Amino acid sequence: MAQQVLRIVYWALMTPAILWLLLRYPISGPKRYLHLLLHLSGAVLFSVLFVLVRVPLMFSVYSVPPAQRTVDLVLARVSSRDVIDPLLYFCVVFAYVMVEVYRNLQAREIAEARLRQQLAESELHVLRQQVKPHFLFNALNAVATLVRCGRNTEAVRMLGQLGDLHRRLVEGGTRLEGTLDAEFDFARDYLGIERVRFGARLATELRLPDDCRRAIVPSLILQPLVENAVKHGAARRAAGGLVKVTARREGARLVLEVQNPLADEESERPPGTGAGLRLTWRRLEQGYGAEARCVVEKRDGLFVARVELPFVISGNQT
Repeated sequence: MAQQVLRIVYWALMTPAILWLLLRYPISGPKRYLHLLLHLSGAVLFSVLFVLVRVPLMFSVYSVPPAQRTVDLVLARVSSRDVIDPLLYFCVVFAYVMVEVYRNLQAREIAEARLRQQLAESELHVLRQQVKPHFLFNALNAVATLVRCGRNTEAVRMLGQLGDLHRRLVEGGTRLEGTLDAEFDFARDYLGIERVRFGARLATELRLPDDCRRAIVPSLILQPLVENAVKHGAARRAAGGLVKVTARREGARLVLEVQNPLADEESERPPGTGAGLRLTWRRLEQGYGAEARCVVEKRDGLFVARVELPFVISGNQT
């Protein structure tokens, strides 16, 4: 037992020296094989040094006379257990390498998370900047038309909707997430302005169940889909059409759907995959990975964009 305690103490005292050698000669980079050979030599050297420390000490403990302290007796004192000493050196090496691997993985994950955050904020900023001039140009033209036609009440109501919409953009700031209730309010303001522009050609329907109002979703997740529904659907039909926005909960999933009639000249073409849809796919992938998806399809003369993502309220999975 005394010998094993001595072995533990010795290697504990040698650990700082081993770590210094690892820092000085890391087992990585272009010289890793040379450094590995140096560490192998170090393991043998440290093990021999332990024998040179242990054997004389044992001579003193067991009161071996100086005349009997011969080479043969020293070799006899070297037991098979001394074979594990080089392994103990590499146990320290292995522990150090594992800690470094863990630190590198953590640093990489943090860097990737920051990059995803920056990318998400950048894309959201681009989306917000795209919404502002688009609404301002179309809405002010529509207001001017209403004023020229003497429809002042409708013009005032439209200005109020435009003000509400831009207030929501400003209040949203750089927040990456918000409640589904706020997203529906934004979509309602947008569609209200578009109804004034298109008149009877555009009908809208929004359905948000009470149990989905507090669900957390990416900011402006509905905006590209609703804008596409108007721009590429009802606006490109002589008879116009209905834009329908719905939400529902399916167990632990939240399902959002935006439906619009197919454009007259595109009824035989496959579903589009424009910039708005690509942006939605990318934002879902960044935020939820494989747990969320955006699916588009043609169904009964309708173009349907469906978003599926985890149902979360106030940051907690439910």
